[in-house]
Amino acid sequence: PTEGKILFHGKDIAEMTTKEREEYRNNSCGFVFQNYNLIEGLSAGENVALPLELQPKRDREEQVKNALRSVGLEGYESRRISELSGGQRQRVAIARATVKNPEIIFADEPTGALDEETSGEIFDLLKEISKKSLVVLVSHDSLAATKYADGVIRLSDGKIVANDLPSLKETSADFRSDYGKKTINVPWRTAAKIGLTTVKKH
Repeated sequence: PTEGKILFHGKDIAEMTTKEREEYRNNSCGFVFQNYNLIEGLSAGENVALPLELQPKRDREEQVKNALRSVGLEGYESRRISELSGGQRQRVAIARATVKNPEIIFADEPTGALDEETSGEIFDLLKEISKKSLVVLVSHDSLAATKYADGVIRLSDGKIVANDLPSLKETSADFRSDYGKKTINVPWRTAAKIGLTTVKKH
């Protein structure tokens, strides 16, 4: 940032080591993109399971089922991505972002590629998720922002022109001392499958 600091549990993100930042992204953040960023060669369930490959093994199948159930796609584990509508793909993407129960969800124009009705469904879903996680969402839809957001920061030409965020209480929670101690690697079988899918696609 040009000024100020970004604090996570009292620790400045800029002062984190590379390993600490990797673990912060791996364990504490989930990402939802405008164009889904799903891997076509993997099933819906396999896409949702990807973030879990970077974490200790524990009931992954059940976690995936629960994540898909939470976005209204129970039983879609084996469904091909190409068989899903735009709204369903975004739901899979949201399930992937939430499967590890992150503290923060970053959503970049998550409804930009969707029709108005489906956009409303996705906003409703993210609003429900915001009861458990902080959802930071970028949108050009000012009406939706006013309807769904607890606070809005308005930007114009790269500058803040209005800040309607409620005042935030500073947390006294200790920053986790085990950050950076885990090795983060995608299993070779998963990496090979993704790589072969990409080669086949291109």
